Amino acid sequence: MQQYLDMKTENPAAVLLFRLGDFYEAFFGDAVRVSKCLDLVLTHRGVDERGVDIPMCGIPWHASENYIGRLVKQGVSVAIAEQMETPIEAKERGHKQIERRIVRVLTPGTLTDENLLSPKKSNYLVAICDTEIAAIDISTGEFLIGNSSDIFDDLTKLAPAEVLYDEKDAEKTEILRIRDVFATTPIHTKMYDNFQDGDTPVQKMLFFYLKQTQRANAVIPSAPKTLWSGQQLLIDSNSWRSLEIDEPLNPGGATLLDIIDRTKTASGGRLLRSYLRNLSGDIDVINERLDHIAHLVTNAQVMRDFGGILSRIPDVSRSLSRLSSNRGTPRDLHAILIFLQALPGVKVAGAKLDDVLAKQTAEIDVLDGLSAELFLALSENMPTFFRDGGVIKYGFSQELDDVRELANGARDIIAGLQNEYSQKTGVPLKIKYNNLIGYFIEVAAKNAEKMMSVDSGFIHRQSMSDNLRFTTVKLSELDSEIKNASNRADTIEQSIISDLIAKIMSESEKILKNAGFLAEIDVFCALAECGETERWVRPKIVVDPVFSVAAGRHPVVEFMLRQKADVFIKNDCELNQKPIALLTGPNMSGKSTYLRQNALIVILAHLGSFVPAD
Repeated sequence: MQQYLDMKTENPAAVLLFRLGDFYEAFFGDAVRVSKCLDLVLTHRGVDERGVDIPMCGIPWHASENYIGRLVKQGVSVAIAEQMETPIEAKERGHKQIERRIVRVLTPGTLTDENLLSPKKSNYLVAICDTEIAAIDISTGEFLIGNSSDIFDDLTKLAPAEVLYDEKDAEKTEILRIRDVFATTPIHTKMYDNFQDGDTPVQKMLFFYLKQTQRANAVIPSAPKTLWSGQQLLIDSNSWRSLEIDEPLNPGGATLLDIIDRTKTASGGRLLRSYLRNLSGDIDVINERLDHIAHLVTNAQVMRDFGGILSRIPDVSRSLSRLSSNRGTPRDLHAILIFLQALPGVKVAGAKLDDVLAKQTAEIDVLDGLSAELFLALSENMPTFFRDGGVIKYGFSQELDDVRELANGARDIIAGLQNEYSQKTGVPLKIKYNNLIGYFIEVAAKNAEKMMSVDSGFIHRQSMSDNLRFTTVKLSELDSEIKNASNRADTIEQSIISDLIAKIMSESEKILKNAGFLAEIDVFCALAECGETERWVRPKIVVDPVFSVAAGRHPVVEFMLRQKADVFIKNDCELNQKPIALLTGPNMSGKSTYLRQNALIVILAHLGSFVPAD
């Protein structure tokens, strides 16, 4: 309990989940909080100095992801104290107490687990200081830096999961406004001021917090991208929300993103959101995107062929991030293999894209050596966790195959022993296994009398309420043989897995470059599909102060009306010689729809998309 209390002081604001064997346990106030959040039974363990029962609540270690995810989604930060050794190892070094250590602190902005994240939405941890912003999505390594003319407006577009700010600024008007809307965490200047990582105070704050929460699991950020660089279409936070670009004003409502997001990959969906946050004011950039989309609209079969390929592309950016931070699973290894196997098909299909994209596709490095090795090594039916074994298929490593056969052979002998002992005693019995005593013979208490005699050959081990447990010399020897073989197999397999991960990480830059390029193609295909199916047209972008829309429609309202078999009435908007229009009419006559419709057409044009007009 003292060990628990010592660790609790490291992160007093977080719920501490303390590993005890097959469970994570919480005590005191944390236990009360966890039991309420997860609707679990609150028990107790021991008493405090007053003689009062200490509240306790636990979750099973093997299913902890689901429970922890539910806690984090309710805004609870979770510190995980893991066992760093086995009880046997603790005894060998002369200690009764197992060494434990906080290995990670989960907060809304530091999530990497697949089941805790939205596939098509970045999970940004943002640090702010004066006008400076630094943001990272540790699930992909994406790193953003920039200066902001309006922090709140820009945070609204970023939609961060968590915002860090200097504690001394807590009562500033802007910070109070941010605290009202976003999940925030204050950091004292002294904690990060002299931190080595980061070039500026706001970056030091960000990387200090990552070090505190991720501990030994290093976060490797990508090269920083500058937020809001170049010419931009500026949108304030009120307009962003009012236009329902990525979030509806009312629950169940539709957004612009709902209409245009036809992306087939998670990374493509995240990139589309990035384009929306950084609407370009550069005519060349806009026209280049429009050229790609126009080619796909004209060559619809190419768009559909690519859609089929993209729909099978896994989210390798997040898989690479988990593998690099020692949080990966066999599914992440398999995702890398599936991605690499898709690249040759991408190169073939890419020849039919427009000249610019076709050239880029031809330059893709398919990494066929790595792809072939992963194919030969990885099992077709991957386990959930590396600890489950069976990640490496038979035939890849002769050494691993030999040890596995030894373990499996011993298990076959045990199955034969069960029949032998059953026939010898004349009573039904079973040979079972658990982590504490290994293999044992279990028989109902009423049938155990014959096995209790000294000359029976059976050795009594445990008495349970309804049954007794025995062993024999032969079973004990086999138990030891199987454990040794299984441990040896685990060691060999883990070594092979570590080697494969190291090879993947050595090629991570190329993999991420390929993934980024496919995300771009995915966005172009999505916008092309939207333009084709919604009957949108390519806008003409000019430098003159002209806004001329013929037969325009509101993209979201039109979509919603179509679901009701209704039709949107097209209308024009001309702001040429006179850049002001006066709208009159009674309530509910469509004035606000007309305003939003033309604002959304402007946004789509700056996105580089086709627009709802004739």
